[in-house]
Amino acid sequence: MSKLHFLHSGGDKVTLTTPASNPSTNPVFKLPQADGTSGQAMVTNGSGALAFASLGVTMADQWMLTSSFSPGGAVSIVTSGWGRVSRAGYGSIGSAMTQSSGVFTYPQTGIYFVEYTAQLISTSAQRYLGGRIQTTHNNSSYAHAADVNTHCGLNNSYGTYSQVTCSVIQDVQDVTQDKVRFCVSAHTPSDTTLQGDANRAATHVTFIRLGDT
Repeated sequence: MSKLHFLHSGGDKVTLTTPASNPSTNPVFKLPQADGTSGQAMVTNGSGALAFASLGVTMADQWMLTSSFSPGGAVSIVTSGWGRVSRAGYGSIGSAMTQSSGVFTYPQTGIYFVEYTAQLISTSAQRYLGGRIQTTHNNSSYAHAADVNTHCGLNNSYGTYSQVTCSVIQDVQDVTQDKVRFCVSAHTPSDTTLQGDANRAATHVTFIRLGDT
């Protein structure tokens, strides 16, 4: 059995050895050209090419609507009021999302879980009201990636509260092109409010990076 010894200046050594049993093939492992970043591990592509990659959750972030939003149509993009959650006890991992006029940009490429919870207030009976997630892969044309609705059967001048949640898993291959935004839908927009609150996460979105793209 072959062994490779790395001798330390202090006299002790680290040893690499071949497998305990004879391999069925003659595997060749190719080392990466450059070092990885802190916390990364070396992984294989299944064909002998080794590379450094991040394992586990490396990014988790949450934003909330800090002020209420009034839709201007049957489907309205939530363009204002977003703020990163910063209340006591809040935790996050890695780099934060960024946002401009309701369009969210990812801090790095990867596979992301995105969840949107919309808290809605209606002052009239409505056939539907809900939330939508829209994604783009060219920073231009957006598609409905998730859509969830409820209804309101009451006429109540004080407002009837409803809450809906939807989610997507987005493959972010280019942070300049792959983006996400959130919408509110309503049968009667003039009687609908998407609730925001500066002190708690009523309407909110959650982003978790699951792994590499």
